[in-house]
Amino acid sequence: MTLGAQARVVLFFRQLSAGFTPSGIRLTYAWGNGLPVGSMYRLWEEETVFVVAGPEEAGKTISSTRSLGDDFRAAYGRPRRGR
Repeated sequence: MTLGAQARVVLFFRQLSAGFTPSGIRLTYAWGNGLPVGSMYRLWEEETVFVVAGPEEAGKTISSTRSLGDDFRAAYGRPRRGR
């Protein structure tokens, strides 16, 4: 969608007063008590959640190493583009 200069200025000031929303694809890592460890679900088109710990880890410090490239491919079926 292309916006004219006036619409961009209005949008900027509206976001300046209400707060800027994050844009782009996001991968989120969470502790879950109802889903199996290793499961993945999508909140909406731009955010995917990976469950990295379950109820058996409650109260414990956990450490995990993830491959963001592999997680992105699992979530979106393609390699990432850009930064």
